[in-house]
Amino acid sequence: MKIALINSFYFPDVIGGAEVIVREQAHTLSSMGYDVFVVCLGKMKTVIKETVSGITVFRIPFSNRYWPEDWPSHGSLDNMLWHLKDRYNRKIARYLEEIITVEQPQLAICHNLAGLSVSVWDVLSMSGVKILQYIHDQYLICLRSVCCDGVKYCEKPCLKCSLLKANARRMSSMVNGVVAVSDYVAGRLALLGYFHEVPVRVIHNARNLPLSGPRARTKGELTIGYIGALTRVKGVHILVQAFVKSGIDARLLIAGRCNDKDYGLSLRSMGNEKTEFLGFMDSRDFYSRIDCLVVPSLWPDTFPTVAIESCAAGVPVVASNIGGLPEIVKEGINGLRFEPGDISALAKILKQLYGDRELLASLSANCGESVAEMTDQPLMYNKLTDFINDIC
Repeated sequence: MKIALINSFYFPDVIGGAEVIVREQAHTLSSMGYDVFVVCLGKMKTVIKETVSGITVFRIPFSNRYWPEDWPSHGSLDNMLWHLKDRYNRKIARYLEEIITVEQPQLAICHNLAGLSVSVWDVLSMSGVKILQYIHDQYLICLRSVCCDGVKYCEKPCLKCSLLKANARRMSSMVNGVVAVSDYVAGRLALLGYFHEVPVRVIHNARNLPLSGPRARTKGELTIGYIGALTRVKGVHILVQAFVKSGIDARLLIAGRCNDKDYGLSLRSMGNEKTEFLGFMDSRDFYSRIDCLVVPSLWPDTFPTVAIESCAAGVPVVASNIGGLPEIVKEGINGLRFEPGDISALAKILKQLYGDRELLASLSANCGESVAEMTDQPLMYNKLTDFINDIC
């Protein structure tokens, strides 16, 4: 069977976790005997066909006002015009139609479509290609894909998102199957009327990670950690404020880049002498230095890999009770949860772990087993290929 993998970006353009998943998927499906090629955006003026580590890749010229990830450097008018065109990008549709006509795949697995637009579905459907849509984020619902205004979770789409995403909702019934990476995002889309009468399966992303044994120390200084982008929707400021408020004699290590200078300065001003900003660093090295990880998200991240990585390393997780996090972080088993943005509740949990090292050790002991399914890639691909066979 010939399969097209379609995503906004592909290696070496790696923006987030979706690009890692798509690259792994391309190589794994190819090794299983499928004839795989990739379609993505590129920064050239014509379609480029190339081979990347044995995988055929078609790069389509991005056909909007700017490269999708450059939106923070543009004003509100530019951004609005970008989203208006991204409702249904006709240039992208023409490029894709040419590729599909030549390559003739039986199935297209679509991932993130920002910059490509749902015109992709139209081309595939009219060409008789079965469509399997992967849902990694909330692009189909929200202009920023995060369903958060930077301070709190948007329980319902705002008027702007509702209007500009109405086309995606209407066209979503064109696909033949949906893989949602979490129960949360599957339920969210169903509640908002997407993919009516389309079969949906939840298949958790699985990473090829070794499972470590328990590593929490019962004595000595407690080290709390955060790793990831330093942005407001990630709630890093909530963690820093809660750490200071807790008053515990512990260390807080924060790893990751901050592209917002003002936000970075405010984080440093909130911290105390026990707060260290490490910049970007290798995650394996980072987990070896901490006793617990905090994921203080304000936005409903669909299935944050960082929580899986931490548990696989034997490090318990304290997480916001939002999005896909509750599917990874089990209260009292491999971590503890608090309501998003609640500084006092998080401070209380940090004090609890500081004073009860036996609890920390118990959580650590359960970590590896709790994410065994999420580190079992053969199981994930068995579920995926079963769904492919059902669709095709």
